[in-house]
Amino acid sequence: MKTYLRPILIVILTFTISQISFAHTGDLNVDEPSSTKLLSDSLSVNKIQFDSLSLSNEDNSFELKALGFNIQFSTPKHSDEKMPAVRAEIFNTLGLGFCNILNTSYNVYSGTSYGDFLDTKVGKNFTMTIDMAHIDIKLFDAVRFGAGVRYDGYSYVFSNDISLDSDGEKVIPIPLENVKKSKTLMNYIGIPVQFSFYPYKKLAINVESCVEMLVESRTKYKFPKVKGPKVPYANKWNAYVGSTISYNDIGVYLRYSFTPIFEKNHGPEGNVIALGLILNL
Repeated sequence: MKTYLRPILIVILTFTISQISFAHTGDLNVDEPSSTKLLSDSLSVNKIQFDSLSLSNEDNSFELKALGFNIQFSTPKHSDEKMPAVRAEIFNTLGLGFCNILNTSYNVYSGTSYGDFLDTKVGKNFTMTIDMAHIDIKLFDAVRFGAGVRYDGYSYVFSNDISLDSDGEKVIPIPLENVKKSKTLMNYIGIPVQFSFYPYKKLAINVESCVEMLVESRTKYKFPKVKGPKVPYANKWNAYVGSTISYNDIGVYLRYSFTPIFEKNHGPEGNVIALGLILNL
């Protein structure tokens, strides 16, 4: 977590939990902070103490003790120190990479002349991942189990000058003229579940699965720049398996979706594969 966000989050958590504590007990005692330093460009709050609540801010993390729980919020840095038994992070991971649609089949279009209209330009298909929240627990010394909330976005650039529409029963291509490029965008929010292995203190190997829901799908093309309607018959659910290998704060990931990109019998069959870089923020 960025250093300048840490004091803000501490204050918000402190206020929220203190209100809960006050509502239940009617008595709230606040101890004077053990150390508060005002710097020229940032505010450092090292510790805030309540009757049944303790928040402490350290170098790369802060620790919340409340209601019998001990949770450490931190930037996912590897060091010689042991990681906490329970670790929670927000906006901790950014993934950037390339994607492609594999195993395309057009059985539902037999007898038509639409051709392989779902072909895309492999080097221009882009994907982005943001882990918005993540929590994991220690299972063994070098093994952790975690889950969270994730955003996945995919951009597919068509090889042909087409857009997508519906004939009332299935997806069909619509020819375009004088366009620079045409693409379709699909955005998902999902819940990843993963096991993490740490064979070496700075090396991490993750295996995961993720189920996510489609929140937006849209066609777009240039010139002129036009945002088209939502993609018809796009599958409302996406599920994939993947693996990540990272050293310190950078790594590579590979994912394969085993759900079709369109609803069954309403569009071409195809699965998505993604390869890219992962960064620990």
